[in-house]
Amino acid sequence: MTVQSEELQELGDLTRTIFASKVPPERLKELEQGGYTWDERLWAELCQAGITSVPLSEDIGGMGFGLPAICAVVQAQGHHVAPVPLWSSLLGHRVISLSEMDYTELLGSAMSGETRVTLAIEEAGLTPVDAPVTRASSDGTTWVLNGVKIAVPHLQSATHFLASAATADGLGLFLVERNTSGPGIETLISTDLDEVGVITFEDTPASYVGGAELLQTLLDEAYIVLASLQLGLGLGALELTAKYVSNREQFGRPIGSFQAVQHQLADALIGLDAVELSILQALAHHENGDPKAGRAAKVASWWGRTAGTTALYTCQHVHGGIGVDVDYPLHRFYLWARQAENTLGNAEELLEAIGDDLVKHGATL
Repeated sequence: MTVQSEELQELGDLTRTIFASKVPPERLKELEQGGYTWDERLWAELCQAGITSVPLSEDIGGMGFGLPAICAVVQAQGHHVAPVPLWSSLLGHRVISLSEMDYTELLGSAMSGETRVTLAIEEAGLTPVDAPVTRASSDGTTWVLNGVKIAVPHLQSATHFLASAATADGLGLFLVERNTSGPGIETLISTDLDEVGVITFEDTPASYVGGAELLQTLLDEAYIVLASLQLGLGLGALELTAKYVSNREQFGRPIGSFQAVQHQLADALIGLDAVELSILQALAHHENGDPKAGRAAKVASWWGRTAGTTALYTCQHVHGGIGVDVDYPLHRFYLWARQAENTLGNAEELLEAIGDDLVKHGATL
């Protein structure tokens, strides 16, 4: 993704360098065979390099790069399918930093890597992510949550859950410590081999983070970040495929010299260019406080879930049978893309929401 400052360009380069050296395919295979869903050693490297502090404000010791920094880092992660809890943690920490409540101590431990927040946003059935049925109630001094959250990402590494809930006065965001009494946790392995969970809150103590506006900010930013992840996955897979078609020969010549192969990969790259442009547009609307920011975020996420996944299909097709061989690196990109494609809704739901917004507020993007 084209970033908007020299500092962010350097951040992306630094992150890619760390991932390239610390998580080659051999390391990923080692983690998978050992039953690990995330790389603690890599996480420590990222913390030491300051990656976990980049989206937080300078007032609390962060670098103050905000949402564009998360996008740059997550895109680099996708390029190398690096198994660390980046997108949910960085986004959760950033949104908590926007709270009117004082979470300075928690964010300090987040920058050091000790605290890792994950998002408990999705619910079963057709419940929209912006209309949770989980309930939050207060006796005037403390809050408790009641409800069930599904598909909670990066569960194995999480120390806190940032959960959405409905209150008597509207929607809100609440922070729950993993070790507190109340939440029942069922663990599952997701499509991308991450450990996800179903969390049942039963009068679970929670801390108030913010209201409906902050929840909407979280969702808008999550859509943009997920699109950045899809972009990174697509570019990483395309790079791997370009090397493959340059070396794989058929009829005495590299298959990359065949027009049919060239056209398919060119179409995939054009689709990823559209993803990148939609992300940049969404970031611009978001940073300017534009009323179209929410719609632009959904558009970016829709492009990521469609063009991004299509690029992965193309890469697998061009590889032939080796594209689905689990001893070959390409399958990880595809699994991650499929998981991201259905996180916080799917492409069809986003398209319907975009259409509803256009009808309600006008048909200009």
